[in-house]
Amino acid sequence: AILAQASSSICRHRPVFVGKMEAMKEQAKKTLEEQIGNAAPGSIKCCFPCCGGPVGTLEKMSFMIPADQKDMVMDMIKKYKDM
Repeated sequence: AILAQASSSICRHRPVFVGKMEAMKEQAKKTLEEQIGNAAPGSIKCCFPCCGGPVGTLEKMSFMIPADQKDMVMDMIKKYKDM
């Protein structure tokens, strides 16, 4: 009876835990998207709305990223997509 009670207690709280994990994941993804947007050259920021936001735009126009930042930005994009 105690095992069943403990098991039902764990199952009952699992959705709350999963919900919190999803919220943390979404917040991390949003923060990473902001960082990617801030790393974008000003000349392509106007393309964000039509090219899928900062991530999509920089992925499509990676040739516009300054050479000294390209590896960092592409790593952030990969991390964003893996989330």
